[in-house]
Amino acid sequence: MNLVQDFLVAHRRPVGLLGGAFLCLIGVRILLRRHRLEPAKPKRDAVSLLGDFASTFLLTLANPTTILAFIAIFAAIGEGAAGDSFGGAMTLVLGVLCGSALWWSCLAFGVGTLRHRLDESARQWISRGSAAMMIAFGLYVTGQALLR
Repeated sequence: MNLVQDFLVAHRRPVGLLGGAFLCLIGVRILLRRHRLEPAKPKRDAVSLLGDFASTFLLTLANPTTILAFIAIFAAIGEGAAGDSFGGAMTLVLGVLCGSALWWSCLAFGVGTLRHRLDESARQWISRGSAAMMIAFGLYVTGQALLR
């Protein structure tokens, strides 16, 4: 974990620039996307599901906020939190994995439940607001990376 932390701290500027640009790109794509009146057909083949998983995984890894949060958490709890043993490090990693899985499950369940209760106009405003926030966060992260 120290190796990853040292790498991320040493390469904070390029990671911040790439992550910020990526967030801006996603926000712009959301703003420019045409909204469908009918829901999209769910993807059922393994290739598209694997692609969805890979893009979400890479987005999560490239998210500068996530990276900086983990750096801060590991710095705050110190090297001794994971212990000097493999078991201590695995406990820490599994805790992060379980917490992330629980968060994504709750988020997916909540969105799946609420999206049927919102009309098209409300979904478009939510989409625009999300895109604007994504662009704002991307610009903030890019600005922070440039100032360091």
